[in-house]
Amino acid sequence: MRHILLIGVTLATPACTKVDVAAEMESALVVTNHAIGLALLTTDIASYQLEIPSEVPTQTTDSADTGLNDTGTTDTGARRHGEGGPCPELFAVSDALIEVDYRTGCLPRSGLMPVVVSGTVFVERNETSFDGQFDTYAINLSHAVTGSIEGTTTQGPNALQISTTFDITAKDGKETLRASGNTTAKLTGSEVTLDGDLSINEASAVKVSLDGLTLDLSDIPGECPEPSGGSATAGLSREAIVDYTTPGNGQVTVAYGKRTSDDVRLCAFRSWLF
Repeated sequence: MRHILLIGVTLATPACTKVDVAAEMESALVVTNHAIGLALLTTDIASYQLEIPSEVPTQTTDSADTGLNDTGTTDTGARRHGEGGPCPELFAVSDALIEVDYRTGCLPRSGLMPVVVSGTVFVERNETSFDGQFDTYAINLSHAVTGSIEGTTTQGPNALQISTTFDITAKDGKETLRASGNTTAKLTGSEVTLDGDLSINEASAVKVSLDGLTLDLSDIPGECPEPSGGSATAGLSREAIVDYTTPGNGQVTVAYGKRTSDDVRLCAFRSWLF
């Protein structure tokens, strides 16, 4: 995992000169990839908010068949059912509370997560708004996520708009990533466009903004989603701007002060989350 290094060294290069990827530019690529991962994570969870969940049985004489334990309460473990069926599956815990269940690991059907997700998130819904708490959620079966999200969903004629605010921590036993902020995602049948402002803390807190960052849904599968347009700004010792439009095809440029990087393969700095 590449930590964010805030290096205050000024390289003597002519104005607007393209350079190899300097340490500050590497830092910008790492932290903006984190921001993309976090935006996709929260949007995936929120995307199920308008769906109708399965009912959880409340009365039975055979607890083994119904998801109830011997005390008559809901037994979450009894409802796990392997890899079959939709992923995630939604269960109505009560009139307002649903469980978003990724089971022991699956690729979410939203198309927004490039890797396997496991565990559960509990979401309390009120018409088009929601509040969620992570329970046993993990990315790639190793990066455990805790914290909360909230937001709104709006279904328009041509797109679903999802706005989320979140405060989460991801750990893998060795490293920790803390993040908070807000994102807005517009989902059409073929792409998602992300905007937002995030604070991401590895070695130190860095502010990141996403501006019209577009991903074709067909390009998300794999370990590193590659945006096809838009930009992201990382607030290092000075602003670093990652341009996802130029040159394209998985390559980006980073503007840092009066310097612009040579073309660089974005996924060489893919997020630790994935």
